[in-house]
Amino acid sequence: MSTPNATGPASFHIFPAFRGCRRPYALAIIIFVVMLTMLEYAAGSDQSMANLMFACVLASMSIGMYWLPACCGIGITALSVATTLYPGMPFSPQLWSLWLVFGMLAHQRRYVLVSMLFIAEIAAYLAALVFHVPTWAPSGIVTLLGTFVIAAIAGYGMSALQQFQRIQEELRQRQSLQEQYHRSQRDLLLASRIHDSTARGLTLISLMADDSKPATATGENSHACLRDIKSVAADTLAETRTVIDILCGSDDSAAYVNRDHDNVMFVDALRQQLDCNDHILATLGFLGTSVVRTENQGTNHRPDSAVAEELHDLIDQLYTNIVMHARQGNDSYVIRITIRNNQISIIESNAYDASRLSERHSSHGLALHERRIRALGGTMTYAIEDDVWTLRAQIPLLYA
Repeated sequence: MSTPNATGPASFHIFPAFRGCRRPYALAIIIFVVMLTMLEYAAGSDQSMANLMFACVLASMSIGMYWLPACCGIGITALSVATTLYPGMPFSPQLWSLWLVFGMLAHQRRYVLVSMLFIAEIAAYLAALVFHVPTWAPSGIVTLLGTFVIAAIAGYGMSALQQFQRIQEELRQRQSLQEQYHRSQRDLLLASRIHDSTARGLTLISLMADDSKPATATGENSHACLRDIKSVAADTLAETRTVIDILCGSDDSAAYVNRDHDNVMFVDALRQQLDCNDHILATLGFLGTSVVRTENQGTNHRPDSAVAEELHDLIDQLYTNIVMHARQGNDSYVIRITIRNNQISIIESNAYDASRLSERHSSHGLALHERRIRALGGTMTYAIEDDVWTLRAQIPLLYA
């Protein structure tokens, strides 16, 4: 089925006369009606000048239905009423134009005008019967009025069909936009995940390798360091392969996106994640404090998956940034997470070591998280003041 556009359906573009026409179907029907009206005049027995003028006026008003359907429709109906009440004027050439009037006006859903014109036709035939003006038999009048109703129903049916097709097209476009939005959000999540995973893994490997040099030189703990490096590298590689598989068309994206803490209460899962990261950073020489605080009861429920995943990924990214840029030693960092009924507040600060910036630098992680948080309706800001890095994030807490 061809799709309508601003210049009409594509099926009419093969006819030069219809190119650029906004309503080619209406134009085609009007041309058809005018041709039939004039052919009926030519084939009739009365080809007087008055009848010719009548047919020309009728044809002109039929053409005018394309631009002024209401005015021309009233004019055609008025002409029909006049010829019905005027003896001797042939009746038959009016039918095509009248069917056009009722069909087009009903198509435009001008129900009041259609009803008034229909009542005018009924009144004209009733007056003709009362005053004994020659006209059709009552059964023929009923049949004729029925054809007007059928024309109106046909016009309304075409309008309803076109509206249904427009609604279907709008729904398809809306569905396509939703799919594009969800795909872009998924790609943003995957880009953030693969960045966080590789940045975290490579940073930890780099630090472990640095720590293993004196151990290797003295022969102490070299195997343990190598095992840790191998474990981190394997986890990073597995994460990267999973993301690549999803981008290549795997159906496991939903399971991947919602893979963490499925059976653990929300606050408990946060505490476990913070403890795990604190332990890893402690082994690398970064000692800090992490706090999870709830201000209201009943906040230990699992939130919406997108919120939970972003919070989970952001926490890992914060610890990765600490490893990259913070000073080693005591009080290297502080992470405070406050959970309210409708919002999660995150504040992270650490002593900033500018000398390590060129050594380990990541420029996209927080930018990706900022986009994800904005998509959830939240905010995130970060800055360096007096050699102290501070990040603040507000994430709406939407429950599943």
